[in-house]
Parts: sequence; C-alpha cells; structure tokens
Amino acid sequence: MYINTSRFDAYSLWDNIIAAYSEASLTYGKDELIALSGMAKYMRAILQDTYLAGHWQRYLPSQLLWTYEAPGRRPNEYRAPSWSWASIDAPPSRALSPGRTHDQDIVAVIIDINIETPTQDTTGQVTGGYIRGRGSLCTAHFHRSKDRDKRLLPRMDVTNAGSVQDGAVYEDAVDELCESDESTDGHEYHLSVIQQRNDALRGLDGLVLQPTGLQRGQFRRCSLLQLKYDDSETTIRGAEQESWLQYEKNHGKDCYTITIL
Repeated sequence: MYINTSRFDAYSLWDNIIAAYSEASLTYGKDELIALSGMAKYMRAILQDTYLAGHWQRYLPSQLLWTYEAPGRRPNEYRAPSWSWASIDAPPSRALSPGRTHDQDIVAVIIDINIETPTQDTTGQVTGGYIRGRGSLCTAHFHRSKDRDKRLLPRMDVTNAGSVQDGAVYEDAVDELCESDESTDGHEYHLSVIQQRNDALRGLDGLVLQPTGLQRGQFRRCSLLQLKYDDSETTIRGAEQESWLQYEKNHGKDCYTITIL
C-alpha cells in the first residue's frame, strides 16, 4: 500500500482509522492496540514520528483532547494510560472524536513521556506509561443537571476573580465522576488546561483529572472539559484554589508540573 499525501493528511488519515477501530466490536478489547500495530508501523514510516499508545508525539498535547460521543467503560484489566483513547471501551455505535493534530493555541508543555511494553514492539500491547507536563492547573467542582435531563452534558466549574465559570464535561467512562457536593474525599478534581482558544469560540479545553492517591501530583484522566468565556479573558490565572490542590512543582502564576498515568 502507498499513500501519496502530505504529513497532515496522514495524521488525518490516522484519526479516521482509530475512529473506525474504536467502533469495531473486537472479541477482546485489549486487542485494540495490537490490531492497530501493523498500520501504526506503516504510518510511523510516513510521519517520522514516535508512536505512543494510539497517539503521536509531535502533536501529543492537542491529541489529548479526544472524546467519545457518550461515556464508555474503563476495563478492569490495564490496557493503556488514562490519557489515551485506548484506555476506554467505546459504547456501542458511539464514535471516537480524536483530538485534532495542531499546535495552535496549545498552552500545555509535555516534558517527559514513558510507555512500557512487554516486548520491544512499541506499536502493540501496552503495560504502563505516563506523561509529565507543565501548564495551568486549578481545582474544579463537578455537578450534573439539576433536572437530570440526560440530553444535557454535566458541568464542571472553577472560581475565577470571584465569579464561577462553568463548562461542559465529556465523561470518559460511566460512573467515574461524582458530585463534588457529595464528598470531597476522593473527588478532588483538577483541571489541566491544554488549549486556550482565541477565536470566535473563546475559551479553553482541558483534561479533568483525579489524584491517584499514590504520589503527590500524580493523576488519572477522567473527562474532557470545554469552557467558554463571554469576554476576552481566556485564562484561569488567578483562579481560586481549594486547599486540596496538588502538584509536583509550582512554577508560579498558576503554572505547575504534574504527571498523568
């Protein structure tokens, strides 16, 4: 097979491939990355990029902004890091929306990446991994629609300059998020900002994270948040932080280093 295409067209082709695979009903979900291995090797030669559990390193921050059309299931058996779309069993007939491949308005910086595999083949099965990043981080509170209308997306809010700003939450898996007012124990959500949009849809896109409880500043992804601003402000700098804010290193001005498993 030969693909006569530009590099960006090849990234778009990859997006279409993984969206199709996410909808496929494989007998064993753990075979998803293994089934993609051959295509990943072929695309790696075209892209000249490093493959990371279904993603590509060159534009990894923007590719972290993936969502499913509806919450899926997180399997009991480890399959991929929580920041990878491959860590979720997609709901039936609900397609994956891969994160776009670009670096426009990206504000998060990846400073370290590790993927563990049982063999030297880095395009197949994954047994562990993490990313360490630096960027804006704040505490957040989760709440569902008061009228329980299932057509409405749940919301998550941050407090900035005395006002509460909330955004739509795209849950990764069913029953992973709990109402923040039910208990703070174990529901200490953090928002890691990946992209700050300065176009007509001003706002930010970020990952909703929950502490692993294993190490300070270490998190797992549980959803995607899209927050829109009514004015020209597109930052969470100055956000009011809860006492349970945690991180590996504070660089000042609401910039922190964290690790996502």
